[in-house]
Amino acid sequence: MIEISVLSKGDEQAYEAFLKGNEFNMIYVSLKYRNLLKALTDSKDFYLVAKERNKILGVMPTMLKMSKYGNILNSLPFYGSNGGAISNNKTIKNMLIDAFNAIAVKLQAVISTMVTSPFEKDLDIYESSEYDYKGMRIGQITKLPDSEDRLMPLFHQKTRNMVRKAYKEGINFDCKQDGSALDFLFDTHRQNMQAINLPFKNREFFNLVSKIFEYGKDYKIYVANLNGMKISALLLLYYNKTAEYFVPATVANHRNLQPNSLLIHEAMRDAIKRGFKYWNWGGTADYYSGVYHFKKHWGTIDRLYYYYTKVHGNLSDIKKLGKNGILKKYPYFYVMPFDRI
Repeated sequence: MIEISVLSKGDEQAYEAFLKGNEFNMIYVSLKYRNLLKALTDSKDFYLVAKERNKILGVMPTMLKMSKYGNILNSLPFYGSNGGAISNNKTIKNMLIDAFNAIAVKLQAVISTMVTSPFEKDLDIYESSEYDYKGMRIGQITKLPDSEDRLMPLFHQKTRNMVRKAYKEGINFDCKQDGSALDFLFDTHRQNMQAINLPFKNREFFNLVSKIFEYGKDYKIYVANLNGMKISALLLLYYNKTAEYFVPATVANHRNLQPNSLLIHEAMRDAIKRGFKYWNWGGTADYYSGVYHFKKHWGTIDRLYYYYTKVHGNLSDIKKLGKNGILKKYPYFYVMPFDRI
C-alpha cells in the first residue's frame, strides 16, 4: 500500500538517492536547495514522500509562507523554482498532487501553486487536476554534446562570432571561490537589474550559496578579466546531470566585448568534461524578448513549463495589499497572477 507522508530526517538520504535515479531531476528539488529556500524565505518545508514498503516511489517538495493576510503554499518559491510531483509512475504523481491540495487545506493556505519542470512529460496529470489559474513559461535547454569539439557547431553563427570576438579582445577568465568574486558578482548583478528596473537577488542569497553549497561540486563562479580588471561574472549551480545558468553579470560599458559569451562557452566546456548532459537557461515569458533570442542562439530546445494555482480560501486580505504589498509581504513566493488582483 502506498502511503504519503512528510519527509523525515531519517529519509533524507533515501530522498536524495531517489532523485539521483532520474537524470532529469534538477537542483531545485534537492535538499541543499531546500535549505537555501528555508533560510532565504523564512518559510517552512513540508516535503511530501510517497512510499511503499519503506521504498520511496515519489516526492513533491513544498514550502509554506505564513502570514496574517493568508498562508501561501508553493512547489516551489524563489523566481519560479521548478517543483511539482516527481515519480516515474503517473498514478503516484496524481496521489502527490491530491496530497499537495490536502496539505494546503490542512496548513490553512488560502492559495497554492505548483511549478512544473521543463522536463515534465506528464502535463496531462496537471491539466486534469483542479486549478483556478494557469501561467506558462518558456524553458530553454541546451543538450550538451559528449565532446567539446561538437559544442561550437551547436551555436548560431552570430553566437560563434560573439565567442570568438571575446577571445580576440584578449579577455581571460578564472574560477574563484574568494570573497572578491562574490562581491563583484553581486554588485554587478545589482547594477544590471537596477538599470532595467527589475528586482535583483539580494546579498543574503549569494552569501547562502557560498555557505550551503560546496564550491567546485555544487556551484562555481566564473570571472572574466581584461587587463587585470574584472568585467563579467557568471554563477552556475550543478546537480545530477544539469548545469544551471543562474546569475550572469557584466559591467555595462564592456558588454560589447562579449565577455559573458566567453564565460558561457568555457563553462559549457567544463560541464561536458564533468559529465553533465543538460544546460538549463531558466525560463522566460516572451518569445519576442531579446533574452529569449540570446539563449535560443546557443542551441536550445524550448521546453514549456507551467504554474498551476488553486484557491483554497478567502483572498480578500491579500488582494487588498495590491501588487507592491504582495511583493513586500510574500518575498520570493508566487501568490497569484497580478492581473487577477
